[in-house]
Amino acid sequence: MSNSERRSRISSSPECQARSGGSLRSFEEGRRVVRSTKRILLINWDSYPNLATGGVYFWAKRLIEGVPGWKFLVFHQLSNPNANAEYSLPPNVEKVIELPIFGTSRFEEYCDDGHSLLQKIRKTPGRLVEGSFLPVFESFLTGFISDDSEATELVNLVYEMRRLMRGRDSKKLLEHPATWEVFLDRLRRDPLYREMGIRQALTAFRVIQRGLQTLSLELPKVDVVHCSLAWLPSFMAIVAKMEQGSPVLITEHGVAYRELLLYYNAYLYDQPSKIFWKVFSRNVVRAVYEAADNIAPACRANEVWERILGADPSKIRVVYNGIDTERFRPMDVPREEGVPTIISVARVDPFKDITTLAYATKYAKERIPAIRCLLYGDSTTLEYART
Repeated sequence: MSNSERRSRISSSPECQARSGGSLRSFEEGRRVVRSTKRILLINWDSYPNLATGGVYFWAKRLIEGVPGWKFLVFHQLSNPNANAEYSLPPNVEKVIELPIFGTSRFEEYCDDGHSLLQKIRKTPGRLVEGSFLPVFESFLTGFISDDSEATELVNLVYEMRRLMRGRDSKKLLEHPATWEVFLDRLRRDPLYREMGIRQALTAFRVIQRGLQTLSLELPKVDVVHCSLAWLPSFMAIVAKMEQGSPVLITEHGVAYRELLLYYNAYLYDQPSKIFWKVFSRNVVRAVYEAADNIAPACRANEVWERILGADPSKIRVVYNGIDTERFRPMDVPREEGVPTIISVARVDPFKDITTLAYATKYAKERIPAIRCLLYGDSTTLEYART
């Protein structure tokens, strides 16, 4: 399939046109669809309902409880299977699909999509892996580790992977020795990525492998997809759009790509690996933005990032987090005169970059000795909090 054919597929496919009549280019059209909505797929990562901390958790909780007339399916990708499994759900949550990325041999240990494992294995013979899957996997890699891929092409590469993986054994497809060889060969053919060490290459392969396993899941019928981030879990939004024509809405409290950059800069030390992950991550985000009908960042700063990453400006509308104005209002409170005070309300973890705040306060203290910084926030990362 040529690049031009791929580029036109997302907008012209019958599946995509069937439900929504094409891409929803305005929020007014989106409202009309929502009024008739019965079933929402909410896509989260390490948040609601398992991890009861952070702004995204409380946003998702209030969203679901605030519209009791709508049914919700929660697709929740977890970093590991040790997350809290004791939680209460409102009656309008029909199902929570929990999918740990690491710490399992098979996602079927935690997630039943209605297909028997034996049937999946039978539908995934070795000849299918080598004859059909590997060429598609190589095309996917080529597109997602290149810095000049078209966004529509990336969307269609995701869907081509989906078509091969649907209802089949993702473990056999993604952990086949030939799949690893294709990945290595693709790195060797790149003048920069060939300099990655074997450990870095293996880590990259495992993360991508685990992130793609969701593409084999059978997706329930949904009317609208609402993503709380633009990252690998939201590939399921592309699936819903291409197969069911479901409109896709993204609400970004923080831009996933920006937060990933903080992680890469803090924990990756060799330049080839940093560039690999920055290019790959950017392309994942671009694909999700391309599939989205509406993008609702929680602030203008996020909108700037989304535009830089290639999101269509006509899709973007800033929707600020609502607050209880009776509870949070200007008040007269006792103040310590002559004590310049900085207040930060933030969770203490690497994504919030609290260490930079500490360094900035130390720098300011050299010129303003009386200055102090008050930090209000809990932490789920004890080691980081201690530093």
